[in-house]
Amino acid sequence: MVGESFPVLPAWFFYIYHVIGGWIIGRTVTFCPHPIPVLTVFFGIQGLIEHYADKFPTVAKLNAPLTLVLLGFLGYWLYTLFAISTAPHWVLWAAIAIYLAVVGIAKTMELGFPKDTVEEQVSALKDPNYNFLALLAPQLLHGFLPLPIGHLPRRLPEGCID
Repeated sequence: MVGESFPVLPAWFFYIYHVIGGWIIGRTVTFCPHPIPVLTVFFGIQGLIEHYADKFPTVAKLNAPLTLVLLGFLGYWLYTLFAISTAPHWVLWAAIAIYLAVVGIAKTMELGFPKDTVEEQVSALKDPNYNFLALLAPQLLHGFLPLPIGHLPRRLPEGCID
């Protein structure tokens, strides 16, 4: 397998990654009165439930629905960037295509995407290959963020953090 020699990273590492993702995306959201704290907390809660499934098996049942909400929000967020980004539309469409491709491939080929049941998720968290791919998939998702965010105007619309 790909990541067999890769160490199993601690859950807090992935949790921090979720929180930072919420903060980055929250800086550009215009449809929420306090986007940075709201999204930082939401992404953090989703990260806790996903990566601490062994510690909180009862709430870990919310992993699949929260992951769907998170992915749906990210798709909607990319769509809303059309309104504030100065990037050519092909750059925004490329970001959406990359997002859909990474999510689709990661889910259909079981490449580090959260598992559907608590038992599968707990088992996967101990697997070095899953751990490696769970780190790689968000890297690919976050890797395209400079495409749309890099073209945001110097002065963002009301509601965004400048």
